[in-house]
Amino acid sequence: MLTVKDVIAALRNPRGLEDALILAHVVAHKLENKNMESWVDAELTGYGDASPPSYRRIALSVYGDVVEHGRRYPNEQLRLSGLSEETRTVVTTRVATESISVVEDWIVKERNGPGLKTVLRPEHCQEIATASYRGECQIERAWGIPVAGSILQLRADIRSKLLRFIIGILDDVKMAGTLEDAERTSNRLVKDLCKGIVVGDNATILIGDRKTQHSISCSVSCRNFITLKRALEDCGIAESDVDDLQRAVELDDDRSDRGKTEFGPLVREWIRIMVGKAGTEAWRAATTNGLTTLYTAVKAYYGT
Repeated sequence: MLTVKDVIAALRNPRGLEDALILAHVVAHKLENKNMESWVDAELTGYGDASPPSYRRIALSVYGDVVEHGRRYPNEQLRLSGLSEETRTVVTTRVATESISVVEDWIVKERNGPGLKTVLRPEHCQEIATASYRGECQIERAWGIPVAGSILQLRADIRSKLLRFIIGILDDVKMAGTLEDAERTSNRLVKDLCKGIVVGDNATILIGDRKTQHSISCSVSCRNFITLKRALEDCGIAESDVDDLQRAVELDDDRSDRGKTEFGPLVREWIRIMVGKAGTEAWRAATTNGLTTLYTAVKAYYGT
């Protein structure tokens, strides 16, 4: 049995944030909450030129290769005491506009070293050498890496906002009637959101209350594009768009710097474009269920 309370529990899962954001996008779309939908879309696809929330300002520690009095000191944490406040802010802060998938990748890579490295501009290296070091000094190159825990805090802030959104739905439902009515309504909401979901090999999801359950069977096989194409066309996606996805999959697979069980950048861009088409003339048939099917079908294709 799946209820809104189960969704809240899923959002607490530290490894399921991207899936939770997709669910939140579907919920926001269904409830016509444009502000929430815009925020979730930006978290999923990146902020681009838009101004990100304050929690996406990451504090950095600055390191560099220093040559001082003829001796070279590689990978040394730099002194910043003589910098102006403006320059100090620039070199010790990274505004992360990247998508949540990139943020998650930083966290994974952080286990074996810096997951995010921001290279400082030459003029900032020169200013640090001049203002913070005495005598003859040259900073060959410098970079900033996140302060310990800052990326994890960013992810925690995103999860917290998602939890507040889902809890707000429950509060709105409770205001409309009794607690029993709220539970029935929450069941209907999640059942409606998950209707038509596509799952991977050997997977079964049961949705409903104690008396009635609905079984969702597998329709997309891992790495079988024919089954993926059929599922996408069934929810109204044009053949030309499916062909674009196939090209994106093939080009991403040719990259040597990524695994074969995760979305590549071109596939993620295709998903972003299709989310933008939902409800427009290009994808008039799209519904909340169609958006859910699109994402879960692609995940099933990748075996995730």
